[in-house]
Amino acid sequence: MCYNGAVSEPPFDERAIAAGERVLAAVSGGADSVALLLLLRERAASGMIDLRAAHYDHGLRGEASAEDARFVSALCSRLGIPLIADRGDAAAVAKARGIGLEQAAREARYSFLFDAMERSGSDIIAVAHHAEDQAETILMHLSRGCALRGACGMRARRGNVARPLLSARKADLIRYLRERGESWRDDATNAIPDNPRNRLRLEVLPRLEAIYPNAARAFQRFAGFAADDEEYLSELARAYAEANSRAFPGGSYIDLDNAPIPVARRAVAAMGAWDGEAIERALALPNHGSASMRGGVVAERIGSRLYFLRGRFDAPRPVPVAGEGTFGLMGIGAVDVREEAIPNSPSDRYAATLRLDSFDGLTLRTRRAGDRIRPLGMGGTKKLQDYLTDRKIDRPLRDFLALIARGSEVLWVAGVGASEAVRARAGESAVCLTFIGKRYV
Repeated sequence: MCYNGAVSEPPFDERAIAAGERVLAAVSGGADSVALLLLLRERAASGMIDLRAAHYDHGLRGEASAEDARFVSALCSRLGIPLIADRGDAAAVAKARGIGLEQAAREARYSFLFDAMERSGSDIIAVAHHAEDQAETILMHLSRGCALRGACGMRARRGNVARPLLSARKADLIRYLRERGESWRDDATNAIPDNPRNRLRLEVLPRLEAIYPNAARAFQRFAGFAADDEEYLSELARAYAEANSRAFPGGSYIDLDNAPIPVARRAVAAMGAWDGEAIERALALPNHGSASMRGGVVAERIGSRLYFLRGRFDAPRPVPVAGEGTFGLMGIGAVDVREEAIPNSPSDRYAATLRLDSFDGLTLRTRRAGDRIRPLGMGGTKKLQDYLTDRKIDRPLRDFLALIARGSEVLWVAGVGASEAVRARAGESAVCLTFIGKRYV
């Protein structure tokens, strides 16, 4: 169609799509997506972007869906825009997987769009979400008790998906189409209040707008402020987690000593794909309390540390230590053994100097029942478990410590300490032990 006169172009976030990108526009045939396609075509005509379109028929509305597909095909043909189209059966997918129809349709649509993006060599997918869609999303998230991240709503650009119309009102898009003399397709199911999003669109937002005109745009501004705050806090949390967390063979831990709650929440979220309720449950644990997380992980609080423990750990096979060399313990690390003419006094807890004459019949292994050690400066021995408690080694870490032993007599625990029974003194021939691997105590 032709149009004459000035056209009121709706708000379009130019930051959502970079110059030179190959864009795949998702076009359903509705007013929003048709307006998006036309706005993108103007930018393609000026050489800013390369443009293609994609349409997916969910197979939910019979002949009306087929007519939508024909409309989009004719529109793209008239505009000279290459089109990739496909059809599915969202109802069958929902039934087979036991999920809601809306979720099945959304998953099928995005699966098609990402496949089409790859097949067409496009860089991003552009979708036509606008200010009312953003307001609905934020209201849904807030009603479910979301954290600040949920209040950010949809972003103008996230990964390979661009939403350049989030600041545009539905009325802006319809006015733009009418001024151009363009038509579009209406989906009758959008007018049925049979799901939470439709009820918000049809019943809640109009009442909000009657009280606070332009409430939808206000939600978009709020989402922008929330996104800025979330980005800043998340960066603080990432830095905190990097400095205060450790991984070990049985899981990982983070030390939350003095961490502000907003940072602690995000730092814990960075440790695994857990929802907000699970994170709050973990943070509220008392000392030595535990809670189940997703994926078979158990969270356990010990002092200021929050541990995330995976399932059962099978102790590695013990390794005989004979002479100089490097001896590895599967999944734990290795110990480097070197003879020293003069013993040193290393300050590194992961290194020790033992008398050479005590270095016979030794094994590199992890702890086991019955182990004992003679702590430095003591005349008698004590249970290894009690020794580790005295040295403030948290219980979840104890099974993953490399140690050198003769039978049940422990001579050295990497990262913890050596036995008085084999400590080398000045003038004695000695062997220097150095642990090679991750350090977490």
